[in-house]
Amino acid sequence: MVADYAQIPVLAREEKCIELALQRVYALPPRKLTGDQGQGWLDIDTIIFDALELTRGEREAAYEAVGELMGVRLTKAKSLSRVREARLRVEAVGRLMGV
Repeated sequence: MVADYAQIPVLAREEKCIELALQRVYALPPRKLTGDQGQGWLDIDTIIFDALELTRGEREAAYEAVGELMGVRLTKAKSLSRVREARLRVEAVGRLMGV
């Protein structure tokens, strides 16, 4: 129900604060998976990690876990693109049958 959304914890309850925070996020360049994240992304991470009360070790573990998940996702995407290419080739050969 829509009323349930009022019970979801958020970092700021004031609409203006939320709007300003979202504008800052939208203005950031795309996030990189490795290397320098840029100060804007680090500021956002710090706010979230502080709200979750994560220790330094837990923060590093979160970054490591996200990196591993992205690696798995990219590997899966590459394997699926190969399957898709093979399927398209089979379909192309099927269309040429009887020509």
